[in-house]
Formats: sequence, C-alpha cells, structure tokens
Amino acid sequence: MVAMRDSVSRSGGTIALVVATVAGLAVGIGAPVATIAGLGGALVLVGALSVVRSDRLAHRALGSVGLLAGGGLIWAPLVRNSITATLATVAVLVVGIVGLVERGPDLDRNGLDRAWLGAARDLGIVLVATQLVSMVGLHLGAAIGPVAGVATATITTPATGSIVLLLELAAVLIVVGPATATLETWTDRAYRPLEWLGVDPDRDSLWTTLRSNAVLVAVAVVVVIVAPELLVRLLSELPLIGTAIGWLLTAGLVHLLVGIGLTVLLAILAVEAVRRSVVAWAGARPTLTVANAAGGVLVAVLAFVVGAIPPIGSVVADTSPVLSGAFGVAGVLAGVALGVVAVQVGLVFTIALVGMLAPGRPERTELAIGSGALIVAAVVAAGSIPTPVVLGVAAAGLVVWDVGSRAVDLGALGADARTQRAELVGAAIAVAVGALGILVGTAAVALVGPTVDGVPQWRAGIAVILVLGALVAVVPAALDDPDTSA
Repeated sequence: MVAMRDSVSRSGGTIALVVATVAGLAVGIGAPVATIAGLGGALVLVGALSVVRSDRLAHRALGSVGLLAGGGLIWAPLVRNSITATLATVAVLVVGIVGLVERGPDLDRNGLDRAWLGAARDLGIVLVATQLVSMVGLHLGAAIGPVAGVATATITTPATGSIVLLLELAAVLIVVGPATATLETWTDRAYRPLEWLGVDPDRDSLWTTLRSNAVLVAVAVVVVIVAPELLVRLLSELPLIGTAIGWLLTAGLVHLLVGIGLTVLLAILAVEAVRRSVVAWAGARPTLTVANAAGGVLVAVLAFVVGAIPPIGSVVADTSPVLSGAFGVAGVLAGVALGVVAVQVGLVFTIALVGMLAPGRPERTELAIGSGALIVAAVVAAGSIPTPVVLGVAAAGLVVWDVGSRAVDLGALGADARTQRAELVGAAIAVAVGALGILVGTAAVALVGPTVDGVPQWRAGIAVILVLGALVAVVPAALDDPDTSA
C-alpha cells in the first residue's frame, strides 16, 4: 500500500531550507562557482516543482522553464568534480521538496505528482520533436541535391526519361487522393483531380485504381526497357512532335513540374500528420499543455538560434561529431535538455520511492537524507575548510532534521493551524544548541587535537561531529517529561 503524504508546515519547511542553504554555501566554500550554481539550481527546481501544479497558466509556464533551468544548474557540482558541493545540492533539493512542494490529492500510485509528471512529459515531447525536426531538416536538405543530381544525370535518353516519368506519375496517383481529401477538410471545398483521370474516389479505392492501371504501366516499362529503340523509332516517325517529346523527356522540364506537384502533395500530407500529432498531444486542454511545455518551446527556439551561431555550432560539432551528424547542432542541444528532464524524473522518483519504502512518515526519511547529506559533506570537507565551519555544517544538518521533523508533525494539524511562533521558538532553541556545540567543539579541537601525536586535526573534528550528534540526540530525550509526553 502506498504511503500517503500529509502537508508539511511551510514555515518550518522554509526555516529548514534556509538553514540547509546557508550550510551548503559554507561547506562548499572551496568550490564557490559549483556550489552557488548547484544550490541555485536546487532552489529554482524546488520553486518550479511548487508552482507547476498551479491553476494559473502563467505559473505553470514559469515552472516549466524553471524545471529545465534548475535541472541544468544542479549538474554544475558534478561537472566541477566537487563532492561537497554535490552533497550540499542534494541536501537543499531534498529538504526543499519535503518542506515546500505541496502534497495533495494529485499523487499517483507511485507517490509522484501527476501534474509534475505531465509537465515533464510535455517538455520531453517538445524536445524530442525538436530533435526530429533538426534531423529531418538536416538529412532532407543534404539529400535533395545529390538525389536531384543523380536523377538528372540518369535521364540521358528518351527511354530513361519515359521510365522516370511513369514512376513519377504513379507516385502522384498514389498521394493525390489523400492529399486532396486533406485539402478539402482545410478549405471546405471539393477538389476532384482523380476524376480528370476517369477515377471516381467515392467508388474506386486506391488499390482498384492502381490495379486497373498496373498492366498498362507495366507493359510500357517493359517495352521501354527491353526495346528502347522502339521508342526512338516511334519518335523519329514524328519529325516535329517526336523531337519535341524527346526533348521534354530528356531536358527535365516535365520532371521538374511533376516533381514540384509531388512535393506539394507530400507537404500537404506531412503538415496534416503534424497537425494531428499536435492535436492529439494537446488533448482536451491545449492551453494547459502549452503552458506545461513552455520551457521546452523556449529551449527549442534557443537551440535553433544558438545552433546557427558558427562558433557554438563548431564547438558542439567537435564535441559530439556523431550526434551532430545525425541530429544537427539544435538536435544535440535539445537532447541535452531532454537528459536534464530525465535526470529530474529520476531524482524525484528516487526521493519518493525512498519515502514510500520507509516505515512511518515518508517525509522523515527524506529529511534524514537531506540532513545526512549535510553531515557527510562536513565530514568530507574536514581538513580543507576551517574547523568552526565544519562543525557548523554538521550542526546545521542536525538543526534541519529537528526543525523539519517538527514541521512534519505540526503539518498534520492542518494549514489553518497557527504554529509559526512555536516553530520559530523551536528553531531558535535548536540553533542555540548547535551554536553552543560549535563553540565547545572548536575549543575541544583546538585544545585536544594538536596535543595528540599522530592524529590529524581533521580526524579530531570528525570525532567531535559524532559526539555533537550524539549529544543533540540524547539531551532532548533526557529532558523529556514522562508525564507530559503520555
């Protein structure tokens, strides 16, 4: 059975997020660019997840843009190979999701928000479509010239020209029916080009039309291939008309006109296919779908604009020559954004899954992940940043857990409950205890650490962190009054 989520007190969640953010900035002081980018991306992503469920389309559109912007920035710590910045980003992201992202009836069986998943889906569809458009445009433009060149070079005799013309007319005959039917739906007018050929589209199917003309076409092709001299002799028997026909078959004018007509018909079918796909994607609420996909549309436009800049295009092409050759520069940029969306889905799904598998309230487990990430970041940073900062980050992790747990408990009272004063008092006490622990720990490291031979000061710092954690965990239990807790 899926664990359902209750609301978390927003004031307590905000306090926990502020503490986690400040601690993250402190622990990542060694890599300021990666830390600021990662924490900024986490905050933007939390904000996007919060507003993407809004009933206002403008908020959803803003959240859609934030999903991509924040999701891209959280990669900065990994790109810069900063473990502490990565842990701080994870802590802020998890604490922010627990404390500020509203939990309501839109949660599905997997514990994920259907509205957010819908936004991620719409973003992904737009980005995939961008890749397809870039790929088709790239290869279509590169193929038209060679194909036209080969066809022109092939048509050197009336025989080959007649064969190509028969194939072109057969292609026109296949697509003219669906294309004109589509055009009729657009303009609400009747077009009957097949009737000019003696075909009734209401009575004769496409297969019937092809079958009735297949024998004639096949005989003509066989005669031209097997005995091309017959065509030459026939044209020679008609001095004036034969010369004109031979010139038209080999000069390419007729093929050009037929090719233009065929291209127009195929374009009509392609536009109709795209229209139907867009209508199916937009669904019953197209404005909502477009708002969800605002970030994808923005990235798609930027991908084509930025990809057209020669320096950027050459950098992308040199970095990923295979992908650039297959999808084009815009397609590669859209693929990177699509990867960002996929990572977001994985992150939020993992957070929700961990909460679902945990006993009791899932928010507590997620808070443990966030506060634990800060404590681990403090341990990793020990020795590279000042000892008071290390102890402060560890204490901040414990404060996040204390304030966040209280916010989870008070959130069960409902959104109308006035709990801000109690939460502020509790947060102040937790911060005061943490500050006292920092002072004691700094003094202990300064006095004990250097006097112990063979023990680095950073190891003494880790020991003090563990003692501080045990102290903060034991003192509330020791001060608890059994009579009031019953």
